[in-house]
Formats: sequence, structure tokens, C-alpha cells
Amino acid sequence: MSTIGTARITERKAHLASLDREIMELIHERNATCEQLRVLRRLAGLREFQLAHENEVLSQYHEALGRPGTAIALQLLALARTERGAAVRPVPERRVTPTAA
Repeated sequence: MSTIGTARITERKAHLASLDREIMELIHERNATCEQLRVLRRLAGLREFQLAHENEVLSQYHEALGRPGTAIALQLLALARTERGAAVRPVPERRVTPTAA
């Protein structure tokens, strides 16, 4: 493989790693927002979880991404419930090192 090809592969891997970090940071932010919403709903005397809203989330992900989108939405909803009260952890910076393709 040419040096240019190897450099482009390394560049794309680094970009993908950056996107993954952003996705993880957004998931942590989503979980923190869900926890804040649950607290506000509890203080207002309302139920913490709204199944209608969770079904809406499932539908939106399904419409946008098809069947795999539903699986992603289910995992996001599960993560939001399991991280209750957990501090949002920073996503560690990872460097992509050049490797053979």
C-alpha cells in the first residue's frame, strides 16, 4: 500500500475515534439531562418515567435508522436508567497509532 493510502487510512481512523468520543460525550450529557428531568418530575409530584415519551424516542430512532435504530434507542434508554445518580465521566482522549491495514 502506498504511503498516501496509509496516511489516509490513519486519518480516517483518527476521525472515527473523534466521532466516537463525541458520541460518548453526548450520551453522558443525555444521561445527565434525563436524571435532571427525573428529579424535576419527582419534585413536581409526577412519575419519573414517561413510557409514552420512551415510545416516542423508540419511534424516532426507528424512523431515522430502521431496525438497528430501535436497538440503539433501547440501549440509550437503558443507559439513562442505569446511570441514575452517577456522575458524568469524561471520555478519555485516545490517540490513534498507525498500524498495518
